[in-house]
Amino acid sequence: MSNTFTQYPADVVFLSPTLSGGLGKVTIKLAETMFDRGLSVELWVLDDSDQTTVSTEILIRSVPGTSASSALFKLSKMLKSRKPANIISASFHLNCVTILAKVISRVSSRVIIAEHTSLENGLETLTWKKKIIARYCIAILYRFSDIVIAVSNDAARQVEKYALLAENSVKTIYNPIIDDSLFKASKKECPHPFSKIDEKIFLSVGRLSKEKDIPTLIKAFAESLKLKPSRLLIVGDGPERANILKLIKLLGLTERIALLGHVTNPYPLFREANVLVLSSTREGLPTVLVEALALGCRTVSTDVRSGPREILEDGRLGFLVPPSNAKALASAMLKSLNLNDNKLNNPNVFLLKYYVSYATDQYITCLKLNKKITELKSVQ
Repeated sequence: MSNTFTQYPADVVFLSPTLSGGLGKVTIKLAETMFDRGLSVELWVLDDSDQTTVSTEILIRSVPGTSASSALFKLSKMLKSRKPANIISASFHLNCVTILAKVISRVSSRVIIAEHTSLENGLETLTWKKKIIARYCIAILYRFSDIVIAVSNDAARQVEKYALLAENSVKTIYNPIIDDSLFKASKKECPHPFSKIDEKIFLSVGRLSKEKDIPTLIKAFAESLKLKPSRLLIVGDGPERANILKLIKLLGLTERIALLGHVTNPYPLFREANVLVLSSTREGLPTVLVEALALGCRTVSTDVRSGPREILEDGRLGFLVPPSNAKALASAMLKSLNLNDNKLNNPNVFLLKYYVSYATDQYITCLKLNKKITELKSVQ
């Protein structure tokens, strides 16, 4: 992995807190695809410890600091030194810091801020003091960015509301999720405890945290067993694991539920499972729903802001239920199992916007880099 800079300013710099997790995956896919198109791309990250999944030819630079705010002056120096044409920031705190860093460094770089989560959901998790500060930062700073992007229409409208921006001024570009690597990964083997059992399988994939509300899923699964025998695979790890295990034992479901922990490649499970269930109490744009649809797995999701309803096309591609309602979730899980294949809507026509190539095209057009790519092709 190279950490040295080229002589010339980058066409695009991606600024991210980390290269791991969902945000890191999206950032890497965009960076690599733009790089493949011939653009000069750099990754600037607060935590650059995980570089194993990044193309060896993309330059990475650490932005020292234990948090986004502590990295402000270092980022200002880097902007002044490197002067990239465009810098794309992809988290709320970094968005604010990037705008301030541009003001301090007095560079002409265009700042593109991308909101990957629901601002309303994010604000709800803050104390009242931090919430006031955050709302002021959004309202004052976001208007100084050159372009504002959100990963869903609902998230875009929220940014316009809190940043006091004109209606429809925030552009929606959906996350780049689907490409050949997803389908290739799904064809590999991923053993699990129920692979030789002839029963339907429900699947949950995500961090075991409170907002994922796995207890409601487990209670719904227990309710569904009254009408149809099945199994539940839970992929992921997190702070709620111990509480989830206790609930599974309390309900006597240890033989029917398997906690697989972190799975590097969970995609073969999407092909084996009958229904993917998302039980969250809040979400941004849940990648897992898009991946499930792309791999032919039926879906059930709680109807929370801001992504599930948009991804599932108002329920045409999967069942939507109220959050924290085990009975409603159980009913939808059973309906999904029993739905005849010829009554399912083909999701492919709706999934185009989530393809990596399509999302990259949208970013390139938004950044007005089409002409440069055309020029690069003409000299090759």
